[in-house]
Amino acid sequence: MSGREHLLFACEGSTLIGTLDRAAGKTALLIVSGGNETRAGAWDGQAWLAARVAAAGW
Repeated sequence: MSGREHLLFACEGSTLIGTLDRAAGKTALLIVSGGNETRAGAWDGQAWLAARVAAAGW
């Protein structure tokens, strides 16, 4: 299973936005950012990292 899903979810009265890169493995990597940073990270770095980790099967 692979691909990126875009998510909205509630947390303590706020709506948060995230992406999920699926992989076949059972180990996960959670990248959390805040403030003015987009969910992709500076220069798309967090999205790039998530895609590479998922492609490796984690």
